[in-house]
Amino acid sequence: MRFSILLILFLSTSCAYMSAIKAKKSETRKLNGDLKYEFVDTMGSFVKLRQKGFNSKKNLVVKSIIYRENKSDFPVEKLISISKKNHQISEVKLLMPLKSEVTYWFDGSRYKSTISIDSSSNKLTVVSRSKEKQWNLKKEKPINLKKNAYCFFSQMIECVRESGFFQRARVTRSGSMKIEVIWDGHPFFNEQYLNNKSEIISGGKFSYISKEAQGVHKYALSIDGQIINYFIYDDQYLAKMFWVSQGISQTLME
Repeated sequence: MRFSILLILFLSTSCAYMSAIKAKKSETRKLNGDLKYEFVDTMGSFVKLRQKGFNSKKNLVVKSIIYRENKSDFPVEKLISISKKNHQISEVKLLMPLKSEVTYWFDGSRYKSTISIDSSSNKLTVVSRSKEKQWNLKKEKPINLKKNAYCFFSQMIECVRESGFFQRARVTRSGSMKIEVIWDGHPFFNEQYLNNKSEIISGGKFSYISKEAQGVHKYALSIDGQIINYFIYDDQYLAKMFWVSQGISQTLME
């Protein structure tokens, strides 16, 4: 099955990207609102609009929508993920995942995945739904929130930033941190990108690689035998992402 969630997109060197990485500190306010990214894959070109903020409980909320240019009323993917701030492990502040919901549309059919975390019982639950019975599933998995750093894949940058890793690694030009990545959109995401692996969570290592340009540093997530490269601007904004083994890229637009 090839889902239209084929998010994401071959290398490009857009003017918008060059503009972003050269921006002065005083210009970072331009990045505080909605961020728009370009997605390109074998199915064509897509736009991803990403928003983040805090709800009434002061939890971090990330929303995104993926659609073809000028067709925002007909998305191929919608996502919302929520995490609690100020979760602490060994004096390190982290985000604690609470809930993620992703809906995909493919050939007119709807596929929905909901992941929820119960901190009182240290349990993660996934419920997936579609017209195809094989995808109507419910799975539960024990987790250890007191010992491990868990992050939604959709909140990778915010999760790493919360720990202070970006700043520390940038100063020393080195370092890595272990992360338990929760795959938003499971099992549909796994079907497309993880070679049908059934894991809801994969252990990964997020590492500093190099300085790339003024204000931009490169990091890599090593996970499931694959490498995902992230180019981070001003210790907090994603400028580009490359997942080479999957032929995927994501590029900041104006």
